[in-house]
Order: sequence, then structure tokens, then C-alpha cells
Amino acid sequence: MKKVPIILVAIAALVALPLFAANDTLLNLQKAYNAEMNSRAQYLAFAQKADDENFGAVGSLFRAVAVAEESQANTHAKLIKTFNVAPKATIITPVVGTTEENVALAFKNEQAEIDTMYAPFIKTAKAEKRMESLQSFRRAEKAEGEHATLFSATIANLETLKGSGPVTYYVCPVCGEVTQTIPAAHCRDCGKHTADYLTVK
Repeated sequence: MKKVPIILVAIAALVALPLFAANDTLLNLQKAYNAEMNSRAQYLAFAQKADDENFGAVGSLFRAVAVAEESQANTHAKLIKTFNVAPKATIITPVVGTTEENVALAFKNEQAEIDTMYAPFIKTAKAEKRMESLQSFRRAEKAEGEHATLFSATIANLETLKGSGPVTYYVCPVCGEVTQTIPAAHCRDCGKHTADYLTVK
């Protein structure tokens, strides 16, 4: 079976569904749900690879961001259901490279979601006055930026992370914020009480 070049996996989730009308927020929600669920599957596979290559801290990061992507997908799913439509995702089997390759791809994946997915989705939701969807897209966009920053820092320090053990992360179950230092009371991005944060290692 011929393997798809790993760099294509970053955009696979974005093209797995048919192109949607630019003015249809519901279809944009479906596309975002599909992309986030594919990112979740991809990062879980990358986490296992990082563990296998003795990058424990990197495995923890991948697992935390996988949980964050699922949290964002669940938020989108709730909005999709308000249209009396079921959320759908077509999961593509991830192509796994080395941990170095996987972290670089994850960074590009997060940037792609910001630039080619959430930016136009925000514009459409705003034009259609779909305020709940607009809020969901904006929060997800901000979280993706935070994820990209975490992956960028990991790329810069990857050599020092060889042989590292697991690291504890805290994930907001609404917007997907990922942090190693849990906020005092509420999520900085969406206001969710931090007592509800998910702990990931």
C-alpha cells in the first residue's frame, strides 16, 4: 500500500469533506468538527511514537493537545446539533514519522487550522450573525495558536527532551486551552471553571 507523504496529513482533515458554501456556518462547523477529530487521531498516534522513541515529555504534549482537539470538536458538535443535524467526521489513518517529523508537522497543522480554516469561518459566522458559532471559532482559533506555540517550543528544545519523562498538562474541556500551570479559578480564554479542567500526562 502506497503511503501518503507525511506533510500531506496536515491538510488531509481540511479536504476530507466536500467544499462548502462560503456563507454556510453549519457546514463550516461540520468541517471544523471533522478537522479536529482527525487532529485528535493524528496526535494520539504521534504520542505513541514519541513514547516509543523515549521522548516522554513530547508524548505528554501530543496527548494533551489531542484532548484539546477533542474538546473543541465537542463544542462544535453541540452547535451542529442545534441545527438538528448530527456531527460527522471521516477519520483518516495517520501517517506517523519520527518524533522530529511529527512535531514539525503538528506545528504546521495548527497554523493551517488558524489560517485556512478558522480565519474564514470567523468571517462567515460574523456575516451571518451566528454569534455562538463565532465565539466557538474564535476560541478555537486562539487555542490553536497556543498549541502552535507549544509545538514550536518543543521543536526548539527537542534534543534536550530525549529521555524525558511524562509531563502533566491541564486542558480546558470547552475551548481546548493547554497549560502546565492551571489558572487560579477560570479559563483565561472561555471562563470555564478550572475545577473542570482535564489532567493529561
